Amino acid sequence: GAVFVLWYTSYITKLGLGMAELAAGLGLGTMPVLGIFLIINGGFTWPALYASIPSGFLVCNLLLLNEFPDMEADKSGGRNTLPIQIGLKKAAVVYTIITLMVYIWIAAGVLLKLMPVWTLLALLTLPLAIKAVQGALTFKQVEELIPAQGANVMTVLITQLLLGIGFILARVVG
Repeated sequence: GAVFVLWYTSYITKLGLGMAELAAGLGLGTMPVLGIFLIINGGFTWPALYASIPSGFLVCNLLLLNEFPDMEADKSGGRNTLPIQIGLKKAAVVYTIITLMVYIWIAAGVLLKLMPVWTLLALLTLPLAIKAVQGALTFKQVEELIPAQGANVMTVLITQLLLGIGFILARVVG
């Protein structure tokens, strides 16, 4: 995670291929969640890795949508973000797919018994996610993107909160 943080601006954002977004998702999403599990529990488990992935998707998307209005500044700064590489319309489709993956991943985790049933509470954020996706897919001017960005931030924060509550409830209630 520290490597992603240290090299993000100087190297990773210039690589292209979605590396900036992937690095953010891993370094600020998946890895911290898995790292905390490793510290608290003293070891690795596949279910812990599986459960850390939605956080990576969410953080990746947080960055991705926030890159939309920054395309010109990012270009002039030598960054090679996904919206610059593939354009806003295709980046909005990628954003939509990653958003869907969050909810599919959680539901599949419950079905595969890798995550407790209580983590389905995170699905309550789906209306916020839909608002963010609609905004990403339909905006014409940057000002129109602001409500979608707000919904995106709330989706990221509340989904992760509800996942955490789901894991706690699974321990307490069973």
